[in-house]
Amino acid sequence: MQTKLKNHLAGELLTIATCWKLTLVGGKVMGFTDYDEDLNVNNILYKSSSGFTASSIILNSDLRTDNLEIEGILNSADIKEKDVLSGRYDFANIEIFLVNYKDLSQGIMNLHAGTFGKVTLNSGKFIAEIRGLGTKLERSITELYSPVCRAQFCDNRCKADAKKFSRMSTITKVIDERRFEDTNLIESDGYYKHGVVKFFSSATFEVVVKEYKNKVVTLFASPPHQISTGDKYSILADCDKAFLTPVAD
Repeated sequence: MQTKLKNHLAGELLTIATCWKLTLVGGKVMGFTDYDEDLNVNNILYKSSSGFTASSIILNSDLRTDNLEIEGILNSADIKEKDVLSGRYDFANIEIFLVNYKDLSQGIMNLHAGTFGKVTLNSGKFIAEIRGLGTKLERSITELYSPVCRAQFCDNRCKADAKKFSRMSTITKVIDERRFEDTNLIESDGYYKHGVVKFFSSATFEVVVKEYKNKVVTLFASPPHQISTGDKYSILADCDKAFLTPVAD
């Protein structure tokens, strides 16, 4: 890690982004970032809005990392459901690092490197455990480092009340297999982005929200069962996991 980036990380006002570099078994390289714009790091494009998150990197006493999972949202542009099901991402190499998005010339701070285990699907998301743990960080951290909040929104650690960020409603109009309108929704555009819709039709199932705008909910993946006008559902908002985001509980 370069001295300038090290000094920046030691400061109070941080402008950092997390990047994920995937190298598939076939050699294809894919880059993703949690920053809100694409970043070009060492001539590799790291795409924003990928929905990638990582569990906390927990260190034991000799700085080996354990229990790291990568989670991402399925979307048609980058991570496709059919590719996950076919095993395309199984055993891919992954590198996770931090950058100063305002000055990429400061270099990177490596957080973790390893290999995917088998990638699984769950409610419109893919989850992969990282194997080959033991990569040492470039700075000593005694227990935990995470650039974002480690809790899942409204879980026991988050403490936010899910009832305050969700509602039960009914589909007003089905636009297509991944979009429906609900004129009863009053929240501002983007409020339910990356949230979860739970349908209560002939079968109960959940799908992640890709976008919410003008009372139209767009899903990341086609539901496993057909949705219809009049179907009842619940919808839960999500959090951007930034520590400065106010969440009332």
